[in-house]
Amino acid sequence: MNGKSLSRRREFLGAVVLAGTAGLSGCLGSPFADDTDDADDADEELHPDAPDELIPEGPTVRLEPVAEGLTYPTDLTGHPDDPGELYVTDITGQVYRIVDGERGLLLDIGDSVGVPEGEFSERGLLGIALHPDFAENGRFYLRYSGTESPTGASHVERLSEFVLEDGEVDAEDERSILELDHPTIIHQSGNVLFGPEGYLYVPMGDGGGPFDSRPQDWYETNDGGRAQNTTDDLLGGVLRIDVDGNRDDDQPYAIPAGNPLVDREAHLDEYYAWGFRNPWGSSFDGEDLYVADVAEGRVNSVNLVERGGNYSWNVKEGTSCFNTDDVREPRQDCPDETPEDVRGGEQLRDPVIEYPQEYEDTRYGSAVVGGYVYRGDDIPDIEGAYVFGDWSRQPHGDPDGVLYVANEDDPRHEYNAERDTWQLHQLVVDGDEDDETPIGEDGELNRYIASLGRSGDDIYVLTTATNVVEGETGTVHRLSRT
Repeated sequence: MNGKSLSRRREFLGAVVLAGTAGLSGCLGSPFADDTDDADDADEELHPDAPDELIPEGPTVRLEPVAEGLTYPTDLTGHPDDPGELYVTDITGQVYRIVDGERGLLLDIGDSVGVPEGEFSERGLLGIALHPDFAENGRFYLRYSGTESPTGASHVERLSEFVLEDGEVDAEDERSILELDHPTIIHQSGNVLFGPEGYLYVPMGDGGGPFDSRPQDWYETNDGGRAQNTTDDLLGGVLRIDVDGNRDDDQPYAIPAGNPLVDREAHLDEYYAWGFRNPWGSSFDGEDLYVADVAEGRVNSVNLVERGGNYSWNVKEGTSCFNTDDVREPRQDCPDETPEDVRGGEQLRDPVIEYPQEYEDTRYGSAVVGGYVYRGDDIPDIEGAYVFGDWSRQPHGDPDGVLYVANEDDPRHEYNAERDTWQLHQLVVDGDEDDETPIGEDGELNRYIASLGRSGDDIYVLTTATNVVEGETGTVHRLSRT
């Protein structure tokens, strides 16, 4: 690492040491966290330790290759009883099991997956979730983009159940759980995941397409607004279903009684939260649900999602008022709640993390890739912090994916202080000089980040060297200390 990087890392770690253990449980503490009047005053202005850069460099990490030779790995999870047993999805329809570095094909549904090879694609096999009782029942769930819809929609979005039995999976035994017509080839959303109570959470993109082609919602100032609509379809929100319920009645799922719209006339019971554009990367840390949302024109964001929450799209993008007439020029004002006749009136919630695609002539990203709160012992510098990434700072040209780490209580740059969002630091990627890959060159990743995954306490980074569906450059890396 060069001297500049080392100096910045020391500054970052110095702030962490000052922080101690105060603040929100599980997050790095803050120099503000004391009981004096001075601490209250400090909240009203920038702390003297606030960084000059919007996203300064933070700790250095390594990315250890775990599996190579995939096309475009999209999701990873681990066996609940054996974190060393990994399950990885590839965009073209394959599920691989990795044990001790050995990769074996577990399932291939490529014939059912609609993905254009040789092109960039948001479609494909995008997510896997193992049932909480996977060790006993072998059940797991795949989320994928199917082929053309018979109704004339772009394609069918599917959530299906498969069973691992005696070490094998029979693709013919696929059990359909949920099928939705998707209007366009974009905004597919990403992974699916089980919550701490055993229900399956299914984030859904808003369907994409020109704004004037989308259904109009209550906010008539902006064209389109499917994500604010909880009556007509299941797009633009986070769904919550009980895949164990109604099985005796041969029904695909039951509705949890605690879902917020249950018994609300005309509203769809599957919704847990709404107001999302394209949630890509969701995770639980205890009971906290983190959902990343990809930018339309200016800012990427990460939300801490609560039951019944409205996360503002497309009234807002991040913390700013959105403008469908000019996606790069925010409106000066917009509502901060829905009208009373829209679900009784509800607050439009802001994200806890936000970063611009570009700020003061510096590129910071194009599409957020949601991650995980790190709870391991291997990298103490980031313990309790939220680790995530961006697909590529430069959307065109050479791959330029970047890893970020966010802490609620770190001293904040003016951008974050004004918006009451968490401070970000860039993780510096260390690589061996003898490596043939460019990973770690100048502290940069130099690859596209497709997604992040977790098994046990370990976080994994799934990357490719190309932004189209071709070749065998897809790699699974384990995040580790230098």
